[in-house]
Amino acid sequence: MDHVDVYFLHRDNPDMPAGEIIDLMDEQVRAGKIRALGVSNWTVSRINEANAYAKANGRTPITISQIQWGLAWSDPAGWNDPTIVCMNDTEYAGYLANKIPVMGFAPQGGGYFTKMLAGQPVRERFRLRYDNPVNRARLERVKEVCEATGQSAAAIALAFLTSNPVESAAVIGCSTVAQLEDSMSSCDLTLDAETVSALLR
Repeated sequence: MDHVDVYFLHRDNPDMPAGEIIDLMDEQVRAGKIRALGVSNWTVSRINEANAYAKANGRTPITISQIQWGLAWSDPAGWNDPTIVCMNDTEYAGYLANKIPVMGFAPQGGGYFTKMLAGQPVRERFRLRYDNPVNRARLERVKEVCEATGQSAAAIALAFLTSNPVESAAVIGCSTVAQLEDSMSSCDLTLDAETVSALLR
């Protein structure tokens, strides 16, 4: 392999000017080693700063982002990792404005809604990340949408992202074949805007 289609910078270094990072990556694009530049766990404000520099200086901009995003809400404290960037109102508004697509990792919240609806225990690390008042309130909405559509909670969680006004992709991680089959059971499921909004109430 002589190049990669998308190169992701996995974490930001906020002590380094965004322009310096863009300059370094642009060299690799011009050398033909990278076709597109992505970032993981960068805030929208840093992406916008980097892209403003890129535009002003004829450099390669960031064109895709990966952060923690799913129907099950979490924040960095739940991950015990301050370098994790989770979707919140500020980030969401930023992505609506800058039109950069988002790859949401952990979009099913470790099976939080699936297990809660089935009355099964949630693993401790996922309980710490996702068992909060926001998600307990959303659980009833998820149940209603599952019943109305005949789809599983896993499928609804993925469709929440892929039907979202912010262009997105869901990065899933399954530990069993059954979980993979469940996730893949309704790949083309589309939720209307009203349902997507209702899930967040």
